[in-house]
Amino acid sequence: RRLPLDSNQVLDVEKIANGTFSPLTGFSGSKDYRSVCEDMRLADGTPWSIPIILQVPSALAAEFSVGEEVHLWNDTEDRSSGLLTVEEIYEIDLTEQAEKVYGTTERAHPGVDRMMQGGTTCVAGPVWLLTHSESLIPPAYDLDPAHVRAEIANRGWKTVTGFQTRNLGHKAHEHLQ
Repeated sequence: RRLPLDSNQVLDVEKIANGTFSPLTGFSGSKDYRSVCEDMRLADGTPWSIPIILQVPSALAAEFSVGEEVHLWNDTEDRSSGLLTVEEIYEIDLTEQAEKVYGTTERAHPGVDRMMQGGTTCVAGPVWLLTHSESLIPPAYDLDPAHVRAEIANRGWKTVTGFQTRNLGHKAHEHLQ
């Protein structure tokens, strides 16, 4: 069975799979979701500020069963992205999440708007990347953590600062940097 993904969801799959979102190995379940919203930590206590969830239309999520392997489909490129093993299907409160995670419910905030469009049903479980997207981030700028560490060592840098965004960089991120 296919689960169509938009470009932001495909990027999440890729970042989970390549270790950028370590220690996550999949989309967050309800325990991690609630813990991040309440305490900015995963359920195991690891600091984490924004839930990495897979919002799915309720009618589509109702077709899935726990334990089922779902084919993650990159709708933008009309091809396979990866696989997800369904561990949990749960509901979220969008207004509560917006307030707790973003500090606002204003749809003018891009994170709030994206989340509000996603719906209240989430599917959680581990993911495996099958095909890297060709259109999201140019390869020269899309380094996984291991390649970043190797490049830092290669350049001999002793002090490094990172800026991790939840989504593709945009003008607001540039101004923050």
